Amino acid sequence: MLDRPAVPRASNEACEAALTLAAGLALGSIGWELRREREAPSPQAALARFADLDARIRVDPAKVCVLLPLGQRFFDLRAGGFLNDVHDVPWFGGRVLQLTSG
Repeated sequence: MLDRPAVPRASNEACEAALTLAAGLALGSIGWELRREREAPSPQAALARFADLDARIRVDPAKVCVLLPLGQRFFDLRAGGFLNDVHDVPWFGGRVLQLTSG
């Protein structure tokens, strides 16, 4: 069993593997888009850079809003296109995922 499971109460190793793969791919994509001109991108470097980025989440009938603090990391993510609204997330019941400052 893993030391730090993504879903602590689940004992589904296939789900854990899928979440780990998805997180690694997302971190690799962020690293590639934001840092490839300055350094060799890697999921580990992106995780180190963004691991302590705080956020607040607000949920209402129309949207799930993730509020990120303003700062260089926010501006880098926005410039890279990672803060665009996400529509049609199946498990959000028709709500839009909105990533913004707050």
